[in-house]
Amino acid sequence: MKHATPDDLKNVDQLLERVRKIQGIVEKQPGHFYHKGKNVLHFHEDHGSLFADIGDERMKVSESSYSEIVQKVEIYISQIKLARDSEKIRRM
Repeated sequence: MKHATPDDLKNVDQLLERVRKIQGIVEKQPGHFYHKGKNVLHFHEDHGSLFADIGDERMKVSESSYSEIVQKVEIYISQIKLARDSEKIRRM
């Protein structure tokens, strides 16, 4: 399974636009999203199918999955924030 190229991502523009609107997310290269340096979302292509990697989870991308993907990205970012806050508290 290879990382998706910009050509592989052409058909998911609506999904990418929704992800780009998430507060604090940065797209370092097409389809590779980070939150404060932590990889949050990127895509793979395999035999004509597109897959989203959100943290350690992989799911097949379809138009009907866009809302679920955005929701999982938001949840994952929340988990990252909680982990960082917990680490800050432990250091005190």
